[in-house]
Amino acid sequence: MEELLELDILGVLPEDKNMVSAVTSKTPLVIKEPNSPAAKAIKEVVKGIAKKEEEGEIKEGENKGVEEEKKKGRKLFGRKE
Repeated sequence: MEELLELDILGVLPEDKNMVSAVTSKTPLVIKEPNSPAAKAIKEVVKGIAKKEEEGEIKEGENKGVEEEKKKGRKLFGRKE
C-alpha cells in the first residue's frame, strides 16, 4: 500500500461498533470510548505523527494541513491561537 500511494502508512483503524455510537452522539471516539480498538489505533497514529514531527521527518509544506486542523480545533473549542 505504501508503494502504491507513495505515502507512509502510520496505522490501520479496525472496524469498531463504537464508531457508530460516537458519530451518532457527535462525540469523538477517543473521548466517548477511549479504550475501544479504533480509539487505541487512532492514538497510536497520532503518536506516530507527533514522533515524525518531533524528529523533523515532516517536510516543510507537509505540516500545513496539520496546522490548519489545529487552528480549526482551537476555534471549535473556543481557544485562542
